[in-house]
Amino acid sequence: MSKILHLAAKDSDLSKIHGTVGLLCEFAPDSPSLRVAESSIEPQEMLRSPDDALATVSPLVSKLLWNAPRIEGFPPLSIFEETLLEQFSYIAQAFNLDRWISSEGFSACRFASYTPWLDRLRDIREIMGSTYDLQADLPVLETSKYGRFLHRLWRSRPTAREFLRRVAPLWSRCLSANPKRRDAEEAVRGGIWFYSTAYNYTKVGLEYEPYLPQPMNYLVEDPATGGKRLQEVGRESHILYSWARASDIPSRSEVRSMGEQITSAISAVPLSETENTLRSVFLRSEWWQLFVQRWLGFLIFNNRALQRWYREVAPEMIVVGNAGYERALLMHEGTQVPVVMLQHGIMHWVFAVADQPVDVFVVRGPFFQRVINDGLRRKTLILNFPGPDRAVVRQGSETRDSILFITTPYDVPQLYHHDDRTDILRSLLKVSQSTGRKLVIRVHPLERIADYERAVAELQSQLGLHADVSYSQGPGVEEVLARTSVAVLHFSTMFLDCLRHGIPIVSFRWHWFPNQRAFEEEGVFNFAHDLRHFEDLIAKGIEGKLQPRSFGLEHFLAKTEPGEISRFFQQTWERRNSPERIRLLASDSQVPTSAGLQDEREAG
Repeated sequence: MSKILHLAAKDSDLSKIHGTVGLLCEFAPDSPSLRVAESSIEPQEMLRSPDDALATVSPLVSKLLWNAPRIEGFPPLSIFEETLLEQFSYIAQAFNLDRWISSEGFSACRFASYTPWLDRLRDIREIMGSTYDLQADLPVLETSKYGRFLHRLWRSRPTAREFLRRVAPLWSRCLSANPKRRDAEEAVRGGIWFYSTAYNYTKVGLEYEPYLPQPMNYLVEDPATGGKRLQEVGRESHILYSWARASDIPSRSEVRSMGEQITSAISAVPLSETENTLRSVFLRSEWWQLFVQRWLGFLIFNNRALQRWYREVAPEMIVVGNAGYERALLMHEGTQVPVVMLQHGIMHWVFAVADQPVDVFVVRGPFFQRVINDGLRRKTLILNFPGPDRAVVRQGSETRDSILFITTPYDVPQLYHHDDRTDILRSLLKVSQSTGRKLVIRVHPLERIADYERAVAELQSQLGLHADVSYSQGPGVEEVLARTSVAVLHFSTMFLDCLRHGIPIVSFRWHWFPNQRAFEEEGVFNFAHDLRHFEDLIAKGIEGKLQPRSFGLEHFLAKTEPGEISRFFQQTWERRNSPERIRLLASDSQVPTSAGLQDEREAG
């Protein structure tokens, strides 16, 4: 008798899946989406721990990056170190999935929609010689990567500008920046420059700017992301591609040659049998094909634009809010000035294993120093920019009458499903209606308010509710927080603002997120076990029965004197021309190792 497992991923319609369902997406145990299935298996049981997978693949990724070639002065593959660690972690988890399927005696696995897990499992099944049958009943548009691209593009409802960025990423950037050429010619030479590729990175740069010895000049990759916050506060920015020229766009033959060079280099790295198997699956992946065929061309163009800017402007100091795409600048052999990275919020989970190409990493509290690897920790300084005093933000607590939902882009996390977001919104609307409290939905910069307006309108109509709902994005967050009685979030940077305002935070036990264990140990979040518990926690928050963390806030938001921050940046600036770059880092005895931090925690 056949034993069939139906694997449901983030785009699957669970209402059409019967039998035993293996969830490659995260849902509350009491989600209505799971009622059709005879039984469901959670991702953790099949895939095992993401943290363990990361620890397993980190040495392998380090070997590949070490042997990957530099091209035009920078290492293209290293720009994607975080993403590589994620992709290899998923492959390691897919091996766990293959073993679990075989051990449970399933004769067949069926996918009802496309997911990268299908490709990974297909390759691993072939390599491992697993005997279960693998089936996929895919819609026509999902059978090829081009069809999936068109489907995603259509579903995202892009504006004209976004459409051009997606279909012609290089030419659209080059041509749209042409009107700003004169600004590039007149840009300040030398000085301190902040390079930003995202809204929140720019936001944290503006917070620290008053403590620098001179105002920063802002270079943004995209005026709609890194430049958006500057527009909101009336600050000037320079668009990176106003320095670019059409000749900087690499030809297809150039990109193909570079891709072959990188592929050959990492294919030749001597590895253990297990590591070689992981590499084999990776090089077959759609992600790798996208890298060599599409993203590599962007990296080359981006690097050429950055080098034109660097040669013409000759910055004397560089500040960043992250080290992702910024690495094209930070890791270039020609970059010979001090580089400071500011913690912009919750750090990427790979900071636990990956160093960053900066001289100093400024973090906001000891907690964040604790959850990163020893190499990066030695570069850290705890310098938290002063925010509104806690006593000030707590004034007027009688006006705290709203529920705040801080969103996260559901298209990004690997295991998120839009029906889970619907579950969460449904529960929020029900509590808002029953308590008579306004629900404020704070929409992530990468999302659109209109998408939430449609989702809320549909739910209100289905449930016969008339909850009071408003939306927030961009400026005005302090006013929103000042009226919040309880906040709901996934792993948003805004948890720090909630702590500062003394707002109790509710999150979701069924979702994994970076450093979750450490946050749980600190008692920062009130984790809901299921949707019913989620609604109970929100109600308690409204009633004042859910106490916010009121002790040890300096563990996350250190009490740093403004003069201390100013002295650090002043000294860095004064030593910018030192042959040894900067030597401002704390000594090893001042920056504790992971063992030392564990001792401190146990003693405390």
